[in-house]
Amino acid sequence: MNRLGQILLGLLLVVAFVGATAFYLRGPGPAEGLALLEVDGEVSRVRGELTEDGRAGMRLEAGDEVRTGKAGTAVIARGSRSPLRLEASTTVRIESVSEDLVEVRLRRGRMRAKVRPDAGALRVLEGQRSVLATDAEIAVVADPGRMLAVEPVRGEVAVVGIPGAGRVRTGERLLDLAGRGARVVPLSAQPLLDVQWPEGSPEASITVGGTAEPGSLLVLTLAGQTVEVQVGLDGTFEVPVQVPPGEHEASAVLIDPMGRRRTAHGTLIRKDATAPRFELDLDYGGRR
Repeated sequence: MNRLGQILLGLLLVVAFVGATAFYLRGPGPAEGLALLEVDGEVSRVRGELTEDGRAGMRLEAGDEVRTGKAGTAVIARGSRSPLRLEASTTVRIESVSEDLVEVRLRRGRMRAKVRPDAGALRVLEGQRSVLATDAEIAVVADPGRMLAVEPVRGEVAVVGIPGAGRVRTGERLLDLAGRGARVVPLSAQPLLDVQWPEGSPEASITVGGTAEPGSLLVLTLAGQTVEVQVGLDGTFEVPVQVPPGEHEASAVLIDPMGRRRTAHGTLIRKDATAPRFELDLDYGGRR
């Protein structure tokens, strides 16, 4: 190699070294931001005092809230990576966004997320509790003052702030019911619902009991009245109802924490305890 070639090669090496050093000192560039990837129905972004209608491509920053209405849904993502789907009547606040971690606070509602290792981890905050996913598909439900439910559809998640929870895996659901404790329960193919309809009784006040999917909402309808109860962690429930005289069709609708439904029908009978008395007076040829 002649003298000129050696000089050019040396210059190229110097330029490459300087560029690499500058990149190292500068560190990685800013993390790719979050944005609304899909919007359907009533969706809004709240930034400070400003509330705007959500639209696809709208950028999201730390401190922003995304709200969906009763018939609205939205998808939040970094590009097309690790989408977070917000279902109807859901509010999520963006807490922080970095290359390795996205933190969101689920204020209420139901969200589903697909988390891939190459897209950074996802931490979902709710009150003093948190759920961390690094390679999983998860569903999280928050009903303030009532329930938090976490279900990994694939993979597993780490849970902080709920004693005894630790990790929740595919095929399990974590339930934390306000004032009633927390438990990891196995998932069933369809929501469990077994109603024990009482037999006919002269009593106006009766109790309908049975077993059902833990943490679910049970809605009992009878003769124009509707009563709601939450199924306990042990899967049992009791519903006090008033039964008018006569025979009445009743229905029990179960809505599990992830929105799955199941219905049971029965008949409740209130017998008449004041039936009239009959006296039999027979005359056999003048003899009684």
